[in-house]
Amino acid sequence: MSIIHLESNFFVQFHDIFVVLFVFLLVAVIGGMFTLLSVSLAPTLSSVGMDWLYFALIGLIAILFGAFGSVFNTYSGLYLAKDNDLLLSCPIPTKDIIISRLLGVYIMGLIYSGSATIPAVAVHTIVIKATAASVICGIVFIFLISMIVLTLSCILGYVVAKISQKLKTKSFVAVLSALLFIGLYYFVYFKAGNLMGELLANAALYGQKIRDTANAVYVFGMAAAGDAVSCIKLTAVTLVFFFAVAHIIFKSFLKIATASEKTSVKACHIVPLTNCEVTFTTDENTNSITAVCTTSCVGKTGVEMEALTGQRT
Repeated sequence: MSIIHLESNFFVQFHDIFVVLFVFLLVAVIGGMFTLLSVSLAPTLSSVGMDWLYFALIGLIAILFGAFGSVFNTYSGLYLAKDNDLLLSCPIPTKDIIISRLLGVYIMGLIYSGSATIPAVAVHTIVIKATAASVICGIVFIFLISMIVLTLSCILGYVVAKISQKLKTKSFVAVLSALLFIGLYYFVYFKAGNLMGELLANAALYGQKIRDTANAVYVFGMAAAGDAVSCIKLTAVTLVFFFAVAHIIFKSFLKIATASEKTSVKACHIVPLTNCEVTFTTDENTNSITAVCTTSCVGKTGVEMEALTGQRT
């Protein structure tokens, strides 16, 4: 028992160290890179009245970085978590399970996107001496970006989960997605320098073209630059988008989460039951049916998982 206890403590400590290093990598290293990028972009774009373009660029980068960075967490933490079947076999409302999963996905996405948006808003506030309106809109912008990242992560996670259902080798999806993400990352990384230099050299020209051909991007950037109307528009669109995707998740979660070959029956050990009885009670006032499973056995063991499995099936 002592050996198992020591091994358990070791893995717990290793997990804690890994989490700390991961957060440090994102906050210190990635956050530092975005801080340097913000310092180079903010004065140049602000001097030509293109504060909106500054926030639009950082915001779009944060969305891509956050969505692709947390999609694996969505896929494994929301739909294919190891304890999904166990939790679903317990008397816990499905919506509570989904909300707790989404909270974990949201925090991860916030860490990713915040590594870009928080330095951007802070640098703009300090370097440009922003107004109170732009500071408030900037804070709202950080929240909205994290919500957009959560929504896109859920969509991508849903697509990956649906594809994995049709494949025998589940890890193939994760490997393929990781390779695509790495390939996209390096493509953007090597192209970003040249594109950014070209953009800064012709900021006014490109800014006007974006306003004429992609006004949504202009509104997106103005939402963080201090324009209250644009901020309200972005908030409304983001929330509608999120709740629409959330509705789909609540409808599809149970089907996808229980489609795995792992079932809650494996949470039960082999026990010679002496009795198993399932009763159903209807309630016309609430239009509901309550199922109660009672199990018993002769032996030094509990049979609560057998009862939960019987109630569920």
